[in-house]
Amino acid sequence: MLLWTIKNQSYIDLKNTTDNLVINISYEHLIENPKRCICQIAEMAKIKLINEDHFQNLEHSTNDSELTYADYKKFYLEERWREAYDTNDLTYINQFLEDEIMDLFEYKKIDDVG
Repeated sequence: MLLWTIKNQSYIDLKNTTDNLVINISYEHLIENPKRCICQIAEMAKIKLINEDHFQNLEHSTNDSELTYADYKKFYLEERWREAYDTNDLTYINQFLEDEIMDLFEYKKIDDVG
């Protein structure tokens, strides 16, 4: 949890300490609708997409994994990751979640533990 917090806090710090454009998106938003995320990033960065209608998402792994895009969507968007943890683990995780980070990425604390 400490590494997750440090990593995500660094994104907040970067956004708060530079005049450059910093766009924070969550992985969940990216896998939920990659085309929409790319279009939003392009719009915010004032980049004209050459052919927005020709967006193509990769459905299979590029690193020799058997997992597909659909597998990752299920794992994150349907919260299948929770299956690897018991109630004590989830309660422990909740203790270390930072509100500012949770708000930025629109995450919610795990509310049905115990």
